[in-house]
Amino acid sequence: MGFWHTGGSVFLLWNLATLVGAVAGNAIGDPRTYGLDAAVGAAFLALLWPRLTSGGNRAVGLLAAGVALALAPFTAAGVPVLAAGGVALLAGLLRPADETGGER
Repeated sequence: MGFWHTGGSVFLLWNLATLVGAVAGNAIGDPRTYGLDAAVGAAFLALLWPRLTSGGNRAVGLLAAGVALALAPFTAAGVPVLAAGGVALLAGLLRPADETGGER
């Protein structure tokens, strides 16, 4: 019975939200003017930040975010994210091996 209630609720609320979005979408305007396009990146950073326990990892995260922010106004969508990933990849490749001889 819970399956049917959940499915019915999702169906009803999904369609209601679609209707509200279709009616109010033009009144709201372009979401980029409110900075909502950056919300996903900010949420990802907020989820990632507690996992960055060392200062070096946080520095790489900040550098990658800075590169993405710097490229965002001048490049196509998706390029800043790829460049930020490249920064993190390059930092991982250039990091010296552990002094104990273990893996990085």
